[in-house]
Amino acid sequence: MASKNTKVLKFGGTSMGSAVAMRKVIDVIRKSRKDARVAAVVVSAMSGVTDQLIKIATLSAAKDRSYKKLSAELESRHIR
Repeated sequence: MASKNTKVLKFGGTSMGSAVAMRKVIDVIRKSRKDARVAAVVVSAMSGVTDQLIKIATLSAAKDRSYKKLSAELESRHIR
């Protein structure tokens, strides 16, 4: 059972939209750990990623090879 000093932190969407935003999330997590026991940190996909994954899957299923460019763009975004 969690005590009242236990936190579960959840971040998503624009909170995960860029490297700068992710650094802010890290700062929030670090500050929260000083005040309470952080039991879990849950993150969603970066902003727009879910929609892009659906588009990639739809194009691929339709045998539209343009999915490869979108996939490469998504990979590049994550590497950056």
